[in-house]
Amino acid sequence: MNHSFHANCLGTAYEFEVAVRDIYSGEQLTDDYGTLNIDESFKSIPKYGTKKEEVYPDDLLYYSEEWDQKVIEAIQHFYEVNQPLIHLIRPEFMEKVKITATEQILLDSIKCIYYDRNKFR
Repeated sequence: MNHSFHANCLGTAYEFEVAVRDIYSGEQLTDDYGTLNIDESFKSIPKYGTKKEEVYPDDLLYYSEEWDQKVIEAIQHFYEVNQPLIHLIRPEFMEKVKITATEQILLDSIKCIYYDRNKFR
């Protein structure tokens, strides 16, 4: 999975990635690495439609609402599309996924996985 500021997949607080738009045959899977609790910032190759050039360790704090909204919009289609990997979702998360899919309410923001390394130095 490669980084993109216009990712076609995003992480969730439920330990899985979700496609946030249609992914076409031959298209690479991408994620915004800002969701991954990276240790150090890094420059990214600028792409069309964004002025952002760098991924920061605290991107979760600034973009979580935007990413959460994309996840809600994608998960609302959860039961409309075959989910061959559904058995890999941990049982303790399934009820929360169901609520997101049926009520468009995300009970846990991706922001909750943020780890502040400076707090423990």
